[in-house]
Amino acid sequence: MAYVCPWSQSEVATRTYVPLAPNHAPPKVLCANGNFPHQALVPISSYSSLAGALDAGAITTRTCSQSICKSKIDTNSLYPYPVSHNDPTQQAHAHRNSYIYQELQRTSSSRSPKKHHGKEQIICAPLTKVSREPGPSGPTNHVLVPQREFREPEAKRPYTDPYFRHPPITFQTANIPELGVRVGKVMERYSPGVIGDQDLVMAGVHEKEIRFWILWPGYSTEPIQKRMKTQNGTISRDTVLMVLANAVLEFTHMIQKKQIPVQRGYEDWTIGVCPDNTLGIVGSHLFITRLLHRGGSNWQPEIWAPKRV
Repeated sequence: MAYVCPWSQSEVATRTYVPLAPNHAPPKVLCANGNFPHQALVPISSYSSLAGALDAGAITTRTCSQSICKSKIDTNSLYPYPVSHNDPTQQAHAHRNSYIYQELQRTSSSRSPKKHHGKEQIICAPLTKVSREPGPSGPTNHVLVPQREFREPEAKRPYTDPYFRHPPITFQTANIPELGVRVGKVMERYSPGVIGDQDLVMAGVHEKEIRFWILWPGYSTEPIQKRMKTQNGTISRDTVLMVLANAVLEFTHMIQKKQIPVQRGYEDWTIGVCPDNTLGIVGSHLFITRLLHRGGSNWQPEIWAPKRV
């Protein structure tokens, strides 16, 4: 068979066709560069067999790295994950996720307090543990005396649970909606009635006696400690209040008698005469609202003082 080219007769090239035997191929067909032996061999595939190409574990590290780099370079995607642009379902998800992502970026950078409520607070702002316990309540026009909380040294702590606390013992005048009993009224002959005055408030206390502390601000060098017998748990609320009121009056009287000056920065809590010669806090004007357990046999009264104008 002859091949005829559309050139002149002198340029006609001929080649004789030789049919091949079935299932046989010339060696040059199987050679990738058979016609150009001087060039380097270029492999058709990196797999030696079809099974190797189908094996997922045969993927080389270089192939994975190229795939990862390609996904990172994709800057056309709205969401920071590679998305197929041919699948409308994935495009819709990408658009929705991109909107959420941009919205979170916008709300997290905002300082408006309206963005720190509900779900946005959980996502955009770190949560802080907020105490739900109500603050201490006391008589109107009075402020809580900021005593330093008593803590017993570790060497003197008992072998019982150091974190165990008895419930506070409260004191409230009858027919008065607010907590607190005035110290001056307690010491009078006809003291006002106290709600639950005969309750055995130390029934759950196993110590034979307790210690209560008054750590008045501005007088850290003069802490007062008193002991009170629990009478095997039979002591009443009224008796406990009487002992506390006596201790408060004794403390304030001692400060005035010794003319102990208040420490600098605590002038608002001066007992007796203030440095500016004005009248400070008077012991009989104070209110006792609660007796707080501080661990072991240690307790501390909660005291309120009149507001200073």
